[in-house]
Parts: sequence; C-alpha cells; structure tokens
Amino acid sequence: MAIIGNIEEINKNYKFNKLIKTALEYLSKLEETDFKNIKLNDKETIKLNGSKIFAINSVYKTKNHSEQKFEGHRKYIDLQFVFSGEENIKISSIKNCIDISEYDPEKDVQFFDVRSYSTLLMKSGMIAIFYPEDIHAPGLDSKNISLIKKSVIKVMI
Repeated sequence: MAIIGNIEEINKNYKFNKLIKTALEYLSKLEETDFKNIKLNDKETIKLNGSKIFAINSVYKTKNHSEQKFEGHRKYIDLQFVFSGEENIKISSIKNCIDISEYDPEKDVQFFDVRSYSTLLMKSGMIAIFYPEDIHAPGLDSKNISLIKKSVIKVMI
C-alpha cells in the first residue's frame, strides 16, 4: 500500500527499515544546489548504498494526462519526492491493471493499462512511497504545466 504525505510527517509517523530510513534522510537534506547542474529533461544518479539505494534527481516539465504511462516495479520501492513544483500522479492497485509490456528486469519496469485509479496532487515537500503492488503514472499536469525538481529514490526490496 502506497504511503503519501509531507516528508516531515512521514518521518515522524512511520517506522521503516534501515534502507528506507537512509533514503528519507537523504531527501530531508536536499537543497536547491543539488539541482543546479541538472538541465531541463536531464537526470543525475547518486548512489547512496551501491545498488541497494540510489537517487535519481531530475528537472522536467509536467506532461498532459493523455501522455500518461502507468508503470510498476518489482526489485525496487520508489520514493518519489517533489522538491519543487506541483504534479499529479495517478495510482492504482496491480489488481486493476492489464499488462501492456513484458517486465524488463534490467530497467525494473513494466507498463500497464489501468481502468480504475486515484489521482494524487503532489506539491513541494511531498513524498509518495510506491511498493510493487502500486502501479503509478507520475509527472502529469495539475492545473498547468509546471517545472518540477524531483528526486526518485530506488530502494531494493
């Protein structure tokens, strides 16, 4: 089950294993300067604990809902933290999904067709923690196109 909220509240109210705690500590210390060398539509990968935990910091503009791609992961939990900006993320249970691609173990991704979902409005300082059963479509417009600075932490299961 996904966990969504403000990062301070998540840190205060939930107990996590050591790997997720490490990821949350990294996110809690992010600053504007961590994004200064990332150009629009680029990413920077930062290893926090080898292949067990790594961050993907990116800068992009949100996309129209017609461009949504629902994705799921098997090897990693996704911690999606919006540093600045505002985006929608659609979320569904894997029980409501139909595979539209084979699972790619190298990229740890599979894409789905989803009929039933909820939409999360993610604002600066918010985090969504997605487990393998949480199929999601991130990076979507809320009201208007928004410039997003975001960190996605991949935590090995």
